Amino acid sequence: MALQDAINQNIQIRFINFPEELVGHVTGIYHPNDWLLAKLVDIDNFGIWLENPDYIRISVRDELGNAIPQNLQTEERVTSNVLIRWEFIGSIMRFPNEEINGQTEDIRTIGFN
Repeated sequence: MALQDAINQNIQIRFINFPEELVGHVTGIYHPNDWLLAKLVDIDNFGIWLENPDYIRISVRDELGNAIPQNLQTEERVTSNVLIRWEFIGSIMRFPNEEINGQTEDIRTIGFN
């Protein structure tokens, strides 16, 4: 079974030696020591691309490039893709005959704290 077959499907993933500076809202990975559920977007030589469905983007400049005062800045939730390098992947689990949605208590979904 090739990992390519799981592109655009949810996978469960477990990390190893995940850098502390990558934990948080930018990656959507808040609990790197747990099994996580994520949509696999792509695979390349550097690692795997996962979807973070809950990235928070803050607008700090307007359409003309002018700075927006902090009290007028707005948050927007968008989908982002994040590259996880192969060296940080301990294991990947896939269920080819069923859709997994993170309904069990031992699986967390990336993008949510």
